[in-house]
Amino acid sequence: MPADSTHHIGLRVKRIEDAAQFYIDAFDGEWLVKPFLRDGPKAARIMGEPEGVRFRIAHVGVGPGVLELFEFESPQVPFERAAPSTLNLMHFGIQVDDVPASVERVLAAGGHLVWEEIGSVGSKSVMYVSDPDHNVIELMDASISDAIVLIREANPGTTP
Repeated sequence: MPADSTHHIGLRVKRIEDAAQFYIDAFDGEWLVKPFLRDGPKAARIMGEPEGVRFRIAHVGVGPGVLELFEFESPQVPFERAAPSTLNLMHFGIQVDDVPASVERVLAAGGHLVWEEIGSVGSKSVMYVSDPDHNVIELMDASISDAIVLIREANPGTTP
């Protein structure tokens, strides 16, 4: 059976309440599920980890999408800024009406610039930023359907 759509994106964050507040402030997100704890054998099974893994989960709605936030109490791993090419989840995209205004909201909410300046795909604007935990977010003022058309136009021979 084919997938209907992307269901949600899971992100590791340092402090779940702070991360949720960033997405609420920067993207008019909303709490869907407040934080709850997973530990014991069920947590180990979910994460494919040995006993002792403990984490909290929360869900924040951003537009039609959902972010599933994970705060690990054990094991704790340092949060470091990394180049997208070294990450498993390189980035996720959010469609916005106004890329420059959205960049300002991201910065005001505690986020960071990944690119130094706003770029373009055809006539549309695109910018890479990150949340306070350095999860990379692509902001674009085009729908994914429109973006695919623009990408195909800019890269002849890529239409399936």
